Amino acid sequence: MNGLAHWHHINFAPWFGKETSVKKVLRAVDKDNKFSRPPRGPVSITHMRAIRDSLDLASPRGAAFWALACAAFWGCRRLGELTLATKTFDPKHDASRSAPISRSTRAGREVLSIHLPWTKTTGCAGGTLILTATNDDLCPIRAFDNHTAVNHSPEHETPLFAFRDDSPRAPGPWLPVVKTAFLSFISSIFRAANLEQVFGHSFRIGGRLDIYLFPHILAEVGVRHPCGTFSGLGHKQEGFFVRGTG
Repeated sequence: MNGLAHWHHINFAPWFGKETSVKKVLRAVDKDNKFSRPPRGPVSITHMRAIRDSLDLASPRGAAFWALACAAFWGCRRLGELTLATKTFDPKHDASRSAPISRSTRAGREVLSIHLPWTKTTGCAGGTLILTATNDDLCPIRAFDNHTAVNHSPEHETPLFAFRDDSPRAPGPWLPVVKTAFLSFISSIFRAANLEQVFGHSFRIGGRLDIYLFPHILAEVGVRHPCGTFSGLGHKQEGFFVRGTG
């Protein structure tokens, strides 16, 4: 700022450095203080299996929750892109069961692509949730197909991972998965299993790390995954690479 003020002085230009708005900006910029939010640990395979073991995949809620967890992890998506912020559905922001879905097979592996109307990075330009079969107990396509089979016959503009009310009465209203409620649910699972707590972004981080540790899936199917690169991750990763080295 001193250099900028000096330039104005020697060029006889008006200097507004003492204006209130400038002072507020200077107070907001503090290079000596680090970002105060705690590091966000990734969701690991251990986290995923803890979720699976805690769910009844034959129940409407269990099927939906498991499909959501797999989609966020293997699809490298933020929870906010797959869940609702409130119980009110917004077609401009929230993915629905009526979204365009395409299936293909590459190198013997099934690939499922689902349109998302909104993402954090593209806004209303939307994006694509890409799921590639892993052919194991954590397979995202098996989880999604189970979800759509259990939670069949969705109504118009039913949220993508909404589930039927599984009360004893006749098929009830569709219940959306709200981000905060889902995080609260899995947090209780992780506490009971003595696992590190996570945030909504942790599924994307964990899926990204796992895919790069085992890139043969992407190499086989030739899919450019929306996970980005390792550069600039800036998140807590220590201890995560045990699976890849052991």
